[in-house]
Amino acid sequence: MITTPIRLFRPDKCDTCRKGKTSYVTTTIPLERETGEGGFLVCRACMRVITSVGEKIEMNGSHTHGFTNPHGVFFDLGCFRTAPGCAYSKQSSYEFTWFNGYSWRIAVCRTCYTHLGWLFSSGASRFNGLILDKLIPWNFSDTGI
Repeated sequence: MITTPIRLFRPDKCDTCRKGKTSYVTTTIPLERETGEGGFLVCRACMRVITSVGEKIEMNGSHTHGFTNPHGVFFDLGCFRTAPGCAYSKQSSYEFTWFNGYSWRIAVCRTCYTHLGWLFSSGASRFNGLILDKLIPWNFSDTGI
């Protein structure tokens, strides 16, 4: 797998950066898997790279899914093999799972801690269900980075 370190500097968008705790965000992320698609998805709140477009997968026959939680909040999710820009809650739960047989853990941005979705696990199988409106597509070739 080809990986690359990515640095984004956005102190205007990140509370952590404004507090002087960091000057940039660094992550290593897989590039362009077998799909051949380039580009990344970054956190809308702080611009940290969360995953690459090449990490898209299908679960239950689709990449995207719409779900409503028990509190009536609707989420439009995209499924991704990995999301190196996420951190996860320690405890998992099967309660109200949206994917039969999978437990879930909350996924947040590693930089600003914005809730980005869930990590779903079943035995050795795992994937990220990320809230699509919390992510922004980003292509570094368009910016000269």
